[in-house]
Amino acid sequence: FPYTTLFRSFRSAMVLKAQNGNTKLLDLPDSEVEEVKKIGERLEMDQLLALSAGFADIEKKIVFNINERWITEAALINCAATLRKKIVLNT
Repeated sequence: FPYTTLFRSFRSAMVLKAQNGNTKLLDLPDSEVEEVKKIGERLEMDQLLALSAGFADIEKKIVFNINERWITEAALINCAATLRKKIVLNT
């Protein structure tokens, strides 16, 4: 699925943040660990959890829908809205 790489990145950032930067639980090359660290630095844990929940729901919806791309795009829009709400509330 096209969203898998993106989901994996957010999941890895969440694991890294939960482990206070400890990379032992990540099975990633060093170059990807650095990218994941950058993602984790920008987002709070609750944002990462919300993103994870949004992505977890995609596979269930794809099973019952013909258009995988539409479901993926809708999930990405929902994730962006989730992040935007958090940013607006914090300002």
